Amino acid sequence: MARKKEDEPIVALLDEMALDRLRVHKFEVAGASTLEAVLQPWWSWLVTQLPLWVAPNVLSLAGLLCACAGAALLVYFNPSASPETDVPRWAYFVCGLSVFLRQSLDGIDGKQARRTNSSTPLGELFDHGFDSLSCVAMCIAMGISLQLGPTAWLFWGCAVANMVFYSSMWRNYVTGVFTVGKMDTNEAEMVMILVHLTSAVCGADVWATVVFGWELKHIVMLFSVGCALGVLGSNISVCLAGGAGAEGTTVAETSVLSPIIPMLLSLYGFNYVYGHDVFIKSPILCVAAFGLASSKITVKIIVAKMSQSALNLTDVCMLSPLLFKVNAMLGLGVAELYLLLCMLLFNLWSLGLYWATLVEEITTNLNIRCFTLGSKPQSTQDGTKED
Repeated sequence: MARKKEDEPIVALLDEMALDRLRVHKFEVAGASTLEAVLQPWWSWLVTQLPLWVAPNVLSLAGLLCACAGAALLVYFNPSASPETDVPRWAYFVCGLSVFLRQSLDGIDGKQARRTNSSTPLGELFDHGFDSLSCVAMCIAMGISLQLGPTAWLFWGCAVANMVFYSSMWRNYVTGVFTVGKMDTNEAEMVMILVHLTSAVCGADVWATVVFGWELKHIVMLFSVGCALGVLGSNISVCLAGGAGAEGTTVAETSVLSPIIPMLLSLYGFNYVYGHDVFIKSPILCVAAFGLASSKITVKIIVAKMSQSALNLTDVCMLSPLLFKVNAMLGLGVAELYLLLCMLLFNLWSLGLYWATLVEEITTNLNIRCFTLGSKPQSTQDGTKED
């Protein structure tokens, strides 16, 4: 029996055939967003200011950290997105700046990869995978800036944003081409930047202004959710029309409809939590827990597309909301806030473990580094490393 390598994971996420397909994977993109032509000159100049030794994945990670830092700042001052809580105006400005920095870093990581001849499947995974996490953070920050509070606007606004991002990856999995629409991430981020800057200049109370019988914040959300639902509908219709695989299947020659199952299961579970009092008391924690689960299933479909593998339709993160149902059925009497914290921490642990295992498998088998340029040192038969 062949002996396992010491650094080989006990349970591999990718088999040898998937890794072979991953090695020859090429990223294909089509289309351009409305604002891309405006932003491209800025991105093209900005990337030339970077040293050639900066790895593209570092830029992707920095973009995620910017989004999380901006959101964390607003959560610190207003952890429930309440309209009754005052937030310093400078905090809104900093958050708007963090979104702009994230947008800029996201716009140049691919350029830096081509500039340094270091484009890899791992780079695509970092780019889109970190985008899904940034989406969660930026939606939370926008909910606080608009002072939405524990309302359906906050929960469903964030839920729809996550579903739209997942549907884009689903479309990529079906067609084999990553399609950028006229209304895409750049436009959504620009709306967020304008919202934060408006809160910084005019104060967040401005969003309570009534216009034609509607509060201004609800008009902004109605516009945002309406555009998002349009993109979601477009992505789903393209998926249902047939894919690039044999007989109109996905790139992995699986059903084009099957990827909707993880999205619906995740949404169903967290909608159950949304109906509890814990959402009224801790809306941001609920949205964050749902966002982590959504990000994980999004990363899984990204990997399935790149490796042309069948998508695993279930995930342990989908089971975490069952804590509330078990608690109620058995009459355990555990406080819902503790259950929510357990659910959040479990989803964070599950996502982190999945990322760590995935990155280790890809870097080891493709002989690439994660946050530096060049190849990984090879192991010799006596266990030592050589460059």
